[in-house]
Amino acid sequence: MSAFSLFSPYRSLPGDASEWLYEPPMLASSVGWQQPNFPDDVLLVQQIVNIVIDNGYLEDQAATRLMETGSWDPAVDHAIGAIEGKFLSGMASPFGQRIVANGSPLFVFLVHLAAGNADLARHYSPLMYQLAKVMLPAGVKSGSLALYLPYILQALAHNGLADTEMVLMALATIRAETLTVRPISEGPSLWNSSPRALRHQKGTHLFDLYDNRDSLGNVGAPDGAVYRGRGFVQLTGRSNYTRFGKDLGWPLVKRPELANDSWVAAVLLARFLKAHETQIRDALRRGDLDGARRAVNGGRHGLEAFSKAMNDGRSFLRCRIANDALARVTSNATDR
Repeated sequence: MSAFSLFSPYRSLPGDASEWLYEPPMLASSVGWQQPNFPDDVLLVQQIVNIVIDNGYLEDQAATRLMETGSWDPAVDHAIGAIEGKFLSGMASPFGQRIVANGSPLFVFLVHLAAGNADLARHYSPLMYQLAKVMLPAGVKSGSLALYLPYILQALAHNGLADTEMVLMALATIRAETLTVRPISEGPSLWNSSPRALRHQKGTHLFDLYDNRDSLGNVGAPDGAVYRGRGFVQLTGRSNYTRFGKDLGWPLVKRPELANDSWVAAVLLARFLKAHETQIRDALRRGDLDGARRAVNGGRHGLEAFSKAMNDGRSFLRCRIANDALARVTSNATDR
């Protein structure tokens, strides 16, 4: 469940949650029921949980901030349980013991969620998360949106794509390319595999239709399977893995699975949009969602989901802007 990235933009500075890296702040010992519970360790856990609460990820649980006392108490246990139940489906502590320890799934998740929240709150408008919730509802349900949105927004900003239209484009692309709102590998289908391969007949293999496709730069088996679509944008083909791997300095040709790494997937999405920016912006200015989708996908695959996400996002922003304007007018009238 952890979305930590080996290439994360976060730095390992325990004093600032927005800069925590792959290695989280270290506990001297474990925290939880019948654990050593050293005050500094408990205090750190309380601070992390409060970041999560402050940024609204437990809004439906009506969680209140913890007292940062450095002492383990039922309130800490309850809050951690609420986080685990909402995002990890109880998987982090299958035996019902909520123990937070270095390297444990629960601690790694808590730190990442806090780090992502802090980064989001520090660098982006709070409106961004609300917009993403509307456009990517499956990510809210699975908990993946909280994990990946900070990476996505930071990658867009690094590539000069943090304006409203390109954020909408990025989120809608994710809606069209992934059902889970997380970096995924392309599955077998009639688009990439022959009927015989899909039936697993002897002498066949999946993704065989990609093996010799010139437009992908593939040069025969097993290129089709090795360089199948991955990530938020479904990077596909030897030529794309070569191009973007060289551009970014990452060994994507030798290790194509890196395209599903959290930060790599976010950067690949941003770079792919950047490479087609002129075509995308021209299409969006014309209101041509079909053309905008073709600029990324090369076709109309996922157009319905893409269009719905774009329209949902724009409707949300129009309502939000109208409500904000009405609030300002009402406030000015009251002040007079």
